[in-house]
Amino acid sequence: MRLLHLGVLASSCSYDTGLYQSAPDIIVYDTGHGELWLDEFNQKDPSNELDLLLSIDTSCSMDADTSFIRQGLYDFEGELPSVDYRTVMLSADPDYSQASMFSEYPGYVDSTMTYVAWWNMLNELEGDSEEPFDATQTYIETNPFWPTWNRESADLFVIMVMDEIEQSSQTAVEFVPWLKAVRPDTNLYFGVVCDYDVCEGLNNAVNRAGGRRISIDGGYWPDLLVDLEEDQEPISEWPLTYTPILNTLGVFYNQAEQITGWTYGAEDNAVTFYPVPSAGVHVSIVYEIDWSYSATIP
Repeated sequence: MRLLHLGVLASSCSYDTGLYQSAPDIIVYDTGHGELWLDEFNQKDPSNELDLLLSIDTSCSMDADTSFIRQGLYDFEGELPSVDYRTVMLSADPDYSQASMFSEYPGYVDSTMTYVAWWNMLNELEGDSEEPFDATQTYIETNPFWPTWNRESADLFVIMVMDEIEQSSQTAVEFVPWLKAVRPDTNLYFGVVCDYDVCEGLNNAVNRAGGRRISIDGGYWPDLLVDLEEDQEPISEWPLTYTPILNTLGVFYNQAEQITGWTYGAEDNAVTFYPVPSAGVHVSIVYEIDWSYSATIP
């Protein structure tokens, strides 16, 4: 969002704002006042690949939460978005993290081997440690299947489930930067299912990685998917910073003016796009500010 000082131009010209090196040149028209406001964004370009890693506490303290975990996994699996995904499920005990359940092919889960069935098998291991940070790192660094399962182009979604204090040898301060470095060029999503009273270590990870937290005691697991779903949904409407003078309002896709394919709604002071801009398109919305509705520019 920026103010363009244009001076009085000829009927039209190509103008480099000079304020941002990455800003595209856009075609602007003389309004007679020499100042236009620019709102801009890049249309989302989401990955269609998702690698999902669940680290679940398999200690005996989880026995009281069995029904909640089964229902949570069932709900979560049923609400996964229509993307090309792989899943690995492992114990939060590093000593047992190698005995993981995984889908070998992208998006393939045997209908007889649901997430609930995977967890039932995993839970038979009865690993005693509650160390999902260490278990996740141990799996990624040492499991022989990781190099074949891992996709550098896929977004990574890590979910940790436990009812005790996180007891790894490292804290969230160390773990989260390491995890981000696993996929430096794609999105990292992070979710936690835990007992709120003993969730400090996992809370710190959520705060540092960004993500969602729900209660292990009846929380709705698909709520963990909100950030992923929002990133998959293209931008169809953009609220303007100020109220425009309508006959100065212009919309540009990658520098090219769009005469049609958008409307302005005064009620919500926003531009709506139809159809939505394609993935990765840089959208510029240029207009002269209507000072009868707007205060001063900060």
